[in-house]
Amino acid sequence: MGDNILIVHGGGPTSVINASLYGAVKEAKKYKEIDHIYAARNGTGGLMREELIELEKVPDEKLELLLNTPGSAIGTSRDQIEQAEYDRMPRESDIPLPWPGVSRLLPVLRPVLRS
Repeated sequence: MGDNILIVHGGGPTSVINASLYGAVKEAKKYKEIDHIYAARNGTGGLMREELIELEKVPDEKLELLLNTPGSAIGTSRDQIEQAEYDRMPRESDIPLPWPGVSRLLPVLRPVLRS
């Protein structure tokens, strides 16, 4: 079982948001250790609803369309995570992650990280 990555867009869809998505997916496809490249449909709201899009099988010619596509191809949001959602999340991570604060999202991320 390899690793998986998860991409989430948040905030307003800027002129480079799809180009950033393109770069992240293109780079992730280079690593045989990565089994799945997931995106949360419509930002944090989609993440909390576990609405994920699999991107690893998108052909390169389709990915390249992102470079000239306005908006956010995977959707974005300004959804706030509610207190009840924070309360059900652990405070400490049993999965080593390189940035602080992500451990609160582990109940949502665990199925992605371990699939």
